[in-house]
Amino acid sequence: MRGEEPVRANLNTCSLWYPPNPMELIAAGGHNHVVSMARSAATARLLLDFLGRVENASALDCPTLNPDPGLVLLAGDLHGNTGAGLSLIDRAVDVGAATIAVLGDFGWWPSTSRGRAFVEDLDSGLTETGVRLVWVDGNHESFDLLNTVPVHDNGLRPITDHITHLPRGYRWNWAGKDWLALGGATSLDRERRDEGYSWFAQEEITEEEADAVIGAGHADVMLVHDSPADEIPGIAGNPQRFPALEVHRAGAHRFRLRSVVARVVPTVVFHGHYHQRFTGQMMLSDGGRVLTEGLGRDGDTLGDLTLLVDPQRMARA
Repeated sequence: MRGEEPVRANLNTCSLWYPPNPMELIAAGGHNHVVSMARSAATARLLLDFLGRVENASALDCPTLNPDPGLVLLAGDLHGNTGAGLSLIDRAVDVGAATIAVLGDFGWWPSTSRGRAFVEDLDSGLTETGVRLVWVDGNHESFDLLNTVPVHDNGLRPITDHITHLPRGYRWNWAGKDWLALGGATSLDRERRDEGYSWFAQEEITEEEADAVIGAGHADVMLVHDSPADEIPGIAGNPQRFPALEVHRAGAHRFRLRSVVARVVPTVVFHGHYHQRFTGQMMLSDGGRVLTEGLGRDGDTLGDLTLLVDPQRMARA
């Protein structure tokens, strides 16, 4: 039985959420259709609020990213965990970072009361502190709703005045270096999820998206969700016994990401997805290498969840 609140499964991967089917609720029938089809009055209110946000997205403050951002706090998967998100904001204030960048599985589920509260609570904390949060998508976001939010003329997707999604292929300049966002990964536990509720085909980087990024040329730094590293600790031999088909899909997705990295040739790639803090590398065909830095997930220590970077020092390196 699916209610307004998401149902969580105690898996070794991400928490499993079952939001109401968003495309049914925001279908062409308009606002009255939303109210009539919602599973509860509270869900209807949430989705009407969301529709209002979409319709007024152009009114949101969505400045371009500051080319001189100072310190930036990178973070791994939040999974819609409000406590982890607020701790992240406190950490940013403590270390003097004006920007937080979440490396996928941010927790975008606006069709649930918990998902809505997550965004509202984080936005309140960001407003109070003056910190800005940007995020790339992971494989656990409500993509049907995310893709309904329009992209600003400057290429960014504003969620609130202080929370901004970085669409796949978005590029910007920080401290004289070119940065590139490329979210997406596959769900190894797809068979335990329902399409349109807790799994979305848009989770993967498509061939078209990969080709567009390659065609746009070199970038110095990439923020992604999946990892291009030659080796991922703890996954050899499939110890969690995921279905062979899903392991194959995950490998094919990593191959696609690695193909992009091989052509873009960044100095470093920062990623989440694997729920562990580790440093790796991707060797290139010419003997060069790309450094990879993987971050943890909500529930980990801040030392594993986050990494403080100084784009100015990276620019001088």
